[in-house]
Amino acid sequence: MPLPFVDLKRRFREWHPASDVAAAAVQSYTRLGEGAGTSYDWKRLCTERRAIILAEPGSGKTREMQEAASRLRHGGMIAFFIRLDRLVAATLQEILAPAPAAEFERWLNAEAEAFFFLDSVDEAKLTRAADFYVALARFSKALGSNGAARARIFLSSRVSEWCHDVDYPEVSSHLGDPLQRNETTREDGSIVAGRTKPLLVVKLEPFDRDEALAFARAIGTRDADQFVADIDAGFAWEFARRPLDVIDLAKFWSETGRLGTLTEIVRAHVRRNLRENPDRELETRNPLSEADALQGSHTLAAATVLCQQTSFDVSGAGDGIDATSCLPADWPNPRAQVMLSRPLFDDASYGKRQFHHRRAVEFLAADWMAERMAAGCTLLSLRNIFFEAQCDGMSLRPSLDATAAWLCGMQEHWSPDLRSWVLRSRPEIHLRYGDPAALPLEYRRQALQRIATNYAGRGHAWIEADDQALVRLATADLTEEINRLVLDASIVLEFRWQLLRMAALAKLAGCVDTALHLVATSMLSEDLRIEAVDVVVQAGGDTGVQRLADVARALPNFGDSLAFHLVQALYPRHFDNID
Repeated sequence: MPLPFVDLKRRFREWHPASDVAAAAVQSYTRLGEGAGTSYDWKRLCTERRAIILAEPGSGKTREMQEAASRLRHGGMIAFFIRLDRLVAATLQEILAPAPAAEFERWLNAEAEAFFFLDSVDEAKLTRAADFYVALARFSKALGSNGAARARIFLSSRVSEWCHDVDYPEVSSHLGDPLQRNETTREDGSIVAGRTKPLLVVKLEPFDRDEALAFARAIGTRDADQFVADIDAGFAWEFARRPLDVIDLAKFWSETGRLGTLTEIVRAHVRRNLRENPDRELETRNPLSEADALQGSHTLAAATVLCQQTSFDVSGAGDGIDATSCLPADWPNPRAQVMLSRPLFDDASYGKRQFHHRRAVEFLAADWMAERMAAGCTLLSLRNIFFEAQCDGMSLRPSLDATAAWLCGMQEHWSPDLRSWVLRSRPEIHLRYGDPAALPLEYRRQALQRIATNYAGRGHAWIEADDQALVRLATADLTEEINRLVLDASIVLEFRWQLLRMAALAKLAGCVDTALHLVATSMLSEDLRIEAVDVVVQAGGDTGVQRLADVARALPNFGDSLAFHLVQALYPRHFDNID
C-alpha cells in the first residue's frame, strides 16, 4: 500500500550547465554544495513558465510533481500530470483519461493558463534517447502555438539521464516559451525579437535533518526523534537524504532497536538500491533477479577499483569501462543496461554511469575479493594484488586503501594475515575507510600504536581522517590507549589531535581527565587544547564542564581562539561574568 504524501515543503536549487554533473548527482543525496545557486520552493517555481527539475531515484520527484499538479487543481487552476514515456507511441489526447482529455480540449479553445508536469526524461529514454525527442515533439504539437503561449511546463529527469548539451537545445526548440523572448527596442521605436530566455534548470534538494525527522514521524516511525539522533551519532546522514532511504532505514531501526553497524547499513543500502522496478518497461522485458543483480554489482565494483576508473560507458562511445565485458558472458546485452539503471548507480556524465555512493563501491569490491578468496585464491595472490614490494618492505597500493580497510574487518581464515600486512604498511587507512567497529579490539590497539610510531619525532604530518571512521574506531576499551598516546609529547601533534577528536566524537568519559590536564597545560599547542575542550564538553557532562570552568579560571593566560571556545562551552551557565 503506497504511503500518504508528506508535504515537507521541499526545495529546489538552481543548477547551472557549467556545474560538475557528477557533483550534482552526489549533491542529490548529500548536503554538499548547499547554498550555491538560487533556492526555490514550489510556490516560487510555479511562477516560472518553463523549468527542468533534476533529481536521482528515490528522491521523490514523481510524487512531488503529482502533488504539485493536485494542489493547483484544488486551487482552481488547470493542471495536468503526464508520463512522458507514454507520449513516445501515442498522442497526448490518447494517453489522457477521458475527463482530463476533455478538460485539455476545453483549455485549448479557451484563453486560460495551464500547468503541465511532464515526468520524466529518463523513462522516455529507456529504449533509445531519440524517443525522448519524439515525445517532446508530440507534446509540442498537441499544445500548438496558442497553447504553448498559455502553458507553464515543468519537465523532470534523473540527473543521470539529463544531457545538458544535447537535451537542453531540444527542449528549448520544442517547448521554448514564445512569451519570454528577449526584445530590443530601436531608436525609431521598433522592436526586434531576440533569442528565447534560457530555461530554468533546478535540482531537488536532499532532505535536511528537519525534513528527515518530519518524514520519519509522518511514516509512523516509533520514537522518530531518537531515530534521527541515532543517525546523528552514527554519522549516517549520507544514507538518509532521500525518502526511500529514510523509509528503509527507519524500518530496520524500528525492527532491531538500533541503527546498525556501518557494514549492516551499507549492505542494506546495496540490496535496497538493487531492487527491480516492475513499473519500468525495460525491466519487464529484461528481468534481473536480486541474486544476479548482487553478483553484477560485486563485479562492477571490483572493475571500478582495479581499473581505477569510476564510470561505465553506456553509450558505446568507448569512454569508460565497458560493463558488458565485466559481467557474466551469458547475460544478454540489455541486462547490463538494466543493472546500471538501478538506483545503486547514478550519472557520471551523459552516456556514463557510476556507483551512487563511494562507500558502496568500496564495500562491494571487498565482498568480491572475499568471494575470490573463498573460491581458492591464495594468500600470495592476495598479497600481490594489494601490496607492492619496496626496499624497506611491502607497501599497500593507495588505490586499494579503502578495499583493504573493509577486508580487514572480515573474520575469515586469511584476515589475520591481511591485517598484519596492513599494520606494517599503512594502518592509518582505518582513520578514513571501512567499518572500524568490525576490527578486533587488539588490532585497533595495535593500529593506533603503529600510527603513533610511524609518525614519532616528526614536526608535522598530514594525517587524513573521516569523522564517521573515528567514531566507529573509538570505544571505551581504547580509553587507556588513547590517553597514553595523547599525553606522549614525542608523537606528532596532528595524530594527538585526531585522537582527541576521536574521544570527543565517541564521548569517551574516560578521556575527560586527560583533556582537562591538556587544557591546563599553557605551553601546549592551542589547537590541541581547543580539541581537549571539546572532549570535556562532549563527554564530561555537567560535572566535567564545571571542572573545565575551574581550570579556565586558573589559567594565567590563553590565546583568543582558546578563549572563544571556552566562552562557547562555559558562558553563561558556568561563568557569571567574563573579564
